Amino acid sequence: MLPTFLVSLLISYMTLPLFQVPITVKWALIGVGALVMLNCILWWINSRLIIGELKKNSQLSIPRASKQIKSLKLSIIVFTFVSINYFQWPEVVSLLIPDNFFMPVLPDLVVLFPPIIMILTGMAWERKLTNCSFNQRSFSADRPEPGFFSYLSLRVRTELGIILLPWFLLTLVSDTANHFFHTPFISEISVTIIVALCLVLFGPLMLRILWNTVPLPQGPLKRRLQALSGRLRFKHSGLFLWKTHMQIPNAAVIGMTSLLRYVFLTDALLANCRHGELEAIFAHEAGHIKLHHFGYYFLMIIGFVSSITLFSGIWTNAGIHFRAESFFDSNSFTFFLLLYTIFFWGYLFGYVSRRLEQEADLFGINHCHNPEDFISALNKLGMLSGRPRSSSGWRHYSIEKRIIFLKSAIRNNSVVGKTKNHIIKLKLAIISLTIITVLLLFLTLTLTT
Repeated sequence: MLPTFLVSLLISYMTLPLFQVPITVKWALIGVGALVMLNCILWWINSRLIIGELKKNSQLSIPRASKQIKSLKLSIIVFTFVSINYFQWPEVVSLLIPDNFFMPVLPDLVVLFPPIIMILTGMAWERKLTNCSFNQRSFSADRPEPGFFSYLSLRVRTELGIILLPWFLLTLVSDTANHFFHTPFISEISVTIIVALCLVLFGPLMLRILWNTVPLPQGPLKRRLQALSGRLRFKHSGLFLWKTHMQIPNAAVIGMTSLLRYVFLTDALLANCRHGELEAIFAHEAGHIKLHHFGYYFLMIIGFVSSITLFSGIWTNAGIHFRAESFFDSNSFTFFLLLYTIFFWGYLFGYVSRRLEQEADLFGINHCHNPEDFISALNKLGMLSGRPRSSSGWRHYSIEKRIIFLKSAIRNNSVVGKTKNHIIKLKLAIISLTIITVLLLFLTLTLTT
């Protein structure tokens, strides 16, 4: 649900008055409530149909179920767009809850209520679908079924919390700064510096708490992973067990600096993978740090912010130059900004991320004890996830494609060479485009002042 929530959050802050229809507060509340109820009904009907198909023949029904779930997630985005732009939900909230110094975040939080409620509804029905997944039940007989609230809490902390927590800090600091500083420039600078420092320095620590992690117990596995860290010169501040009620087969490395860098391994991984397979997964996570992937993500953030600022100035000057201020107005720029943001983060960032994940896969097979362990681990990840093996994600290629690629890489060094050359060109493009964008922005600001 993370991509769904990100797009919904983006839509909530980029209102487009496409429908010039006056809506009263009463009808807006009824309309938004009806959308939330319609979302619940759609999930209920489709979930019943999917569960029926899974019980008959789960292997054939899983790909079809995956497509239906993607359609339902898309409906959440559509309903959010309608609630924001047709029923004018942000304006209604501003009328119902005036700006108050003692409740700075409340209006913004209420604006997000409809998509959050729709996402929670989807998560609740996904719990039933997860429990009916034949793949997960047959592969891990000891897999417990968490209670309703435990499951929702896990999903919210894992998928929504990583966005809501920075968003809460950003909104709180922004609203507070606007009360104390009446100059927008000072307010924006304050927000950027404070939130950036908090995320870089304390983000990993907050995720440790949010994701319910504990230090990895002492034993052969921990000693093996620590030995691999020494061989790779991979510095971190600890290995942690990520408690997910055996629901999430995943691993992650978090932290820009070694003083606040943690490696997380979920309980589902530890329960179902051999030590060699866990070592291969750990090598993959270490690869993200050794190959400086976070640095390239940071460059993309700088490039995105710089390009938006640059486009804003170009848009305004184009309206003056062509005497078409009615076309190059704030509404049309908001529409352009929405499309550009979705393209940048949905397509470009997704593509870059999938390529860097592929590079980390190569790093993993090159630095684990046995490359076949990594392929075996990916097979288990595919079975534990309950998703189709051919299903690609926003940031990862499908399990099927990753395994085919790694087998080819093990057999044929030319595949590795071509992939590395492509990734080197991609990294150079990121660095070059970021530098060019920042220089153009600096030149533009210098000329205008």
